[in-house]
Amino acid sequence: MLRTLTNELALAEHLRDTRGFRILDPMSNDVETIRTTCAGAQTIIGVEGSHLIHGLMTLKEGGALISLMPPNRFYALNKHITDRDHQHFGFVVGTPDADGFHINIDEVERTLDLLPKTTI
Repeated sequence: MLRTLTNELALAEHLRDTRGFRILDPMSNDVETIRTTCAGAQTIIGVEGSHLIHGLMTLKEGGALISLMPPNRFYALNKHITDRDHQHFGFVVGTPDADGFHINIDEVERTLDLLPKTTI
């Protein structure tokens, strides 16, 4: 199911510039780039979907996953995985727009602020 986050680049660049996140597009990067970018990450943020498993597989104990949910689809299986692996799980639900959905950057910031400081 297509999940188009219309302000994805703006959100990614904001998190890179304000919080030091690295930007990764698993559809355009090779396996080695995906592995080295994800390895050691404290927090993974991305649109809900199977591609989040790349980061989740390398997420440290105590790390965090924040899933960006489309407004018409809520899927939280990764919550069970993070609980099992002693990690934190959060989510932000988007708002529909003409081409998909968008995520309020302030809501992402507030969600990050709820996490233990060791995950950011």
